[in-house]
Amino acid sequence: MDGRQPAAGAGACVRDAALAVSCTACVAACPVAALAFGDEGDLDIDAAACTGCGACAAACPTGALALDGAVPVPRAQPGRDGTVLVLCPRRGGSLCLHALGLEALADIWLRGGRRLAMAIGDCNTCPNRMPQGFARALTDLDALLADRGLPPMTRDTASARDLRTHEPLGAGTPDLHRRALFRAALPDPEEPALARLQRAGRPGPATRFAHVARFDADRCTGCDACIRICPASALSDVNAVTGETAYNCVSSSCVGCGLCVDVCDSDAIAIPRMSSAPPALPLVAFRCRGCGVKCRVPAQRGPGDGLCPICTRAGHFRLLHQVLS
Repeated sequence: MDGRQPAAGAGACVRDAALAVSCTACVAACPVAALAFGDEGDLDIDAAACTGCGACAAACPTGALALDGAVPVPRAQPGRDGTVLVLCPRRGGSLCLHALGLEALADIWLRGGRRLAMAIGDCNTCPNRMPQGFARALTDLDALLADRGLPPMTRDTASARDLRTHEPLGAGTPDLHRRALFRAALPDPEEPALARLQRAGRPGPATRFAHVARFDADRCTGCDACIRICPASALSDVNAVTGETAYNCVSSSCVGCGLCVDVCDSDAIAIPRMSSAPPALPLVAFRCRGCGVKCRVPAQRGPGDGLCPICTRAGHFRLLHQVLS
């Protein structure tokens, strides 16, 4: 253990937004099973087991977890040749590969990083085990850059010259062993690097995004719950191209937290990874003949029997009509 434990920012975790939230990205990413959610939904960290590798913070879709000096985004200062030196703790560095998620890699690329020069120990014998999240993040970054016609970010073994001339990523951080275990993780006011990268280059119809929200017109009831709860404001009820009323996902902004899926009681939303942007789902407005409330449903299905989703399910308006008659 290196003396660092992740800290959670109050109100930033998606599990604070609703009672039934399925996100367990941080727990699933921990290589030493040091994290667990308690009975009341709070994140419990086993300080004795935690190695401070940063895998949980790198996996968090909203950046709610942070590790001092490392993640969510370790600030890179690429050399003139675009090289960023990644030096793992077993080679004298301060940053584990686990800490480099897709958001961190996107930030490195946007800061001019075009080559990762890596000096790492034997991951097979490391207590943190193999950093599978890092490998997947690299694969995803390659795809995102290629789809947009952007220069790739290569990686290879650091040379002796790299070690002499480049400052390791994450260097210059304070002595974390002397700091308090937990701190308030303040959100970065800057727009996420991944969102900015996904808008760059020359995106086309088949361009992939890290996460996209797809609506099922046959299941969607037009309740707007997904729009109201999206923490990244990636969902709206306006077609981004035509300006018409429609459910639309700004795929470059979607963080894949799954809150929209959790609150949709009709199972009308799915979030596939590394997929092209879905078309907007046109909506048609009408007034419910049962309760008189204005509502909307997918246009391709239409208002049907003229009832809003609540009246369709509950049928309570029929009882009202019986009383009045």
